[in-house]
Amino acid sequence: MKEIPQLYEISEQLYQDNISVENNFLTTFSYVLAPVMLSYILWVLHQALAGKKERLYFLARDGYVMYHAAKEVCRIYRLPIECRYLYCSRYSLRSAEYKILGEKGLDYICLGGYEVTPQKLFRRGGLSISEALEVGKVLGITEHMQEKMTYEQIKAMKPLLKQTPVFLDQLQSHGNENYPLVMGYLKQEGLFDAIAYAIVDSGWTGSVQKSLNNLLWKEGFQGTVEGYYFGMYEYAKEMKRSTYHSYYFGPTGKHRRKAYFCNNLFECIFSSPEGMTTGFKKTDKGYVPVLEQEENPNRMKIETGKEWMLRYIKLYEKSRQDMVNIQEKSLWELTTLKKENRAVEKLLFSFMGHPSIAEAEWFGSYLFEDDVIGEEGNFLARKVSEEMLKESRLGKRLGRYMRGKKHSLLLSMWPEGSIVLTGKEVSRNLRNTELYKYMLSVRKGLEQTMTKRHEEEPFEKRK
Repeated sequence: MKEIPQLYEISEQLYQDNISVENNFLTTFSYVLAPVMLSYILWVLHQALAGKKERLYFLARDGYVMYHAAKEVCRIYRLPIECRYLYCSRYSLRSAEYKILGEKGLDYICLGGYEVTPQKLFRRGGLSISEALEVGKVLGITEHMQEKMTYEQIKAMKPLLKQTPVFLDQLQSHGNENYPLVMGYLKQEGLFDAIAYAIVDSGWTGSVQKSLNNLLWKEGFQGTVEGYYFGMYEYAKEMKRSTYHSYYFGPTGKHRRKAYFCNNLFECIFSSPEGMTTGFKKTDKGYVPVLEQEENPNRMKIETGKEWMLRYIKLYEKSRQDMVNIQEKSLWELTTLKKENRAVEKLLFSFMGHPSIAEAEWFGSYLFEDDVIGEEGNFLARKVSEEMLKESRLGKRLGRYMRGKKHSLLLSMWPEGSIVLTGKEVSRNLRNTELYKYMLSVRKGLEQTMTKRHEEEPFEKRK
């Protein structure tokens, strides 16, 4: 932090102003999370100004804190950018996109995940529990609907579902039902407006941006939705990489950053207080989101984090009171971000890759909602057995890979946190996890480099 004194001083002030409620959350938020988020928002706004964007849509739910922070920064610098919060999720958009994709939607449905069961898999297509059970009955797997699937079993489900009319009919039926509701909401929120805009989100795969483009193009939209993201592990298939902009890392390169980064931890901290958007309904007041649950189980922590983030920006504003508030001056300052970016790297290396016991306990206690449909919560990090630690080491994983077996053992959604909490050979196990993630990043980067699929004209686009 001391490498960027202007932000370090603000961190010190935030911490001292709230020291009466001192806890691990306050310490980490003051010296790590707040400066990281502010640096990202400054980058986003610089990109938006350079790209002449007039409006930014911050996507639910990871865009919640980003949205509130960006509105404040725009106010401070008097930037000509409108910030909006867009309710959506992969699930809610795909529920309409299946009308367009048909059986191609199986590419979305038959993806890996944490504790995927046949019931969860079928529900990704918008099926109710009773409809999912009906499909299970047809496939002869009724007794296995709640059993965790391996990666190989998930892959094998795709050709089976292609030959299961009852599933494809339900997929198309739900797509037809949800399509007008989703399109009504998007039109209401101005995504068909003739202005330059972009979406802002945490990132990772860019599938939401692809879904938005497919839906808008189907209705005659002539533009292309671009996105600004904290990080990207891969580009969505058949989309041009030039429409994806990432701050901290992209699909190729920056392997060390990815090795020390935990996207699940990032999502939990910077989520929203409400539940996931599962769809939309039409009311007398217009189209409104339908939420899986009214409240995120981590709501109290999220609201506290948002409050401290806004306090941090208020202190940032005070430190800028001697500046001339004109756009040219603002743009000049927003371009001086390289030094902050390097400092962000060191902060995240320490916090995410080598957390203290106190940090692992506090942040590991977040409940994480995995999968497209956002069902049920699991602790982000938990203590695990010594045997699980040994089985998760790089040598064991490579051995299973060489034998053609996909590694299915997962310590937790924040493995570094679990390693620290377990307290067994911590340094060795952290190094193994880092190396494993580094190798995965290199392999994924090579795959992205060798394929040209993202440069192809999207097959969904209709003139």
